[in-house]
Amino acid sequence: SAAQQLVIAIRDRGCVLCHKPMHRCQYHHVDEWFADNGTTDPDNLAALCNDCHDSLHKAGRRLRRDAATGHWTTQPRPPGRNAQTSRERPSGRSGSDDRGGSTGTDGPRAGRGPP
Repeated sequence: SAAQQLVIAIRDRGCVLCHKPMHRCQYHHVDEWFADNGTTDPDNLAALCNDCHDSLHKAGRRLRRDAATGHWTTQPRPPGRNAQTSRERPSGRSGSDDRGGSTGTDGPRAGRGPP
C-alpha cells in the first residue's frame, strides 16, 4: 500500500546496502516471499536497488537487520533454503516475478504488489 511504501522510504531512505536513492529501489522481502512464506509488511521489507537485489539473490544470501542498531547486513542463506525461482508460492498461491509483476518474488516495485 502507499502507506507501507512511505514507512519504508522514510526508514530506509534508499537502498539499504549501497544507498542509491529510493526511486531506484524495489521492496525486498527479508523473509523470502517464496522460500520462507514471508509477509508483505514494513517489518519484513527493505529497499534494495536493482543491482543489490539481483546480487543478493545470485549470491544466495539473505538480508538481516540488527534490531539494536538498525544496520543491515547480508549472510548466507541456510543450506536447502534457497529462494525459489518458480512462480508458485509454498502455500499454493501463485505470484509473479520480481520485475514489476503484481506480487513479486521478493517484493513489488513502488506502487505495485499486495497491500
